[in-house]
Amino acid sequence: MDPYKGSILQKIITFFLYIFLIISYLILKIIYLFKKKEQYIQPSHVIEAPDTPISSFKLAQALNPKTEPSKLTRFAQDEDPFVRKAVCRNPSLPKEMLIKLSTDSEPEVANEASIFLKNVNPIVEETFPTQHGA
Repeated sequence: MDPYKGSILQKIITFFLYIFLIISYLILKIIYLFKKKEQYIQPSHVIEAPDTPISSFKLAQALNPKTEPSKLTRFAQDEDPFVRKAVCRNPSLPKEMLIKLSTDSEPEVANEASIFLKNVNPIVEETFPTQHGA
């Protein structure tokens, strides 16, 4: 006797299972066709990616509280709104530049600057390691 050869009982069970699976597949296919498409809602904290790549070094310096204020002032005048938005979060940015950024033409930058204007800016009393000769 061949142990891999199925008996009549195995063939009957396989036949009914095959029919059951086909019916189940068809029912699920019908349910899928009539199901409404779910719309993905983007979370509010996610921002769109920029069209052009941003220098990660520039962003790191714009966010670093130890970057000297003269560099931060240049970053506040950058053409890229992502860099201007990042520099708004820097506590070493002079308050005059933050006030200027609160009236920026880009709404996201202006909103970010006004949020940080309302908050008390911590004073960074460390030397700035990015200065030349340090």
